[in-house]
Amino acid sequence: RGAHWHTKLELQEVLYSLNVSNIRFHTAIFMPSGSGIARYIEYVLPNSLPLGGFLVVTGDVARANIT
Repeated sequence: RGAHWHTKLELQEVLYSLNVSNIRFHTAIFMPSGSGIARYIEYVLPNSLPLGGFLVVTGDVARANIT
C-alpha cells in the first residue's frame, strides 16, 4: 500500500547520475510456487530477462582521491 516498485530504467537513471559504472541487473523468482518445475524453469531462464519478483543491481563506484 503506497509502495513504489522501481523499474530497471528508473534505477539505471539514478545510478548513472551517481557516477556508478559497470551496472548489471539480474532478476529472480519467476515462479513463486517453489515446486520442482518452478526451480527448473528458473534455472534454465537467463538472468537478463526484464521480469521477475526480485531485482538485483550491482555496479562499481569510483573512490574519491583524498590527499
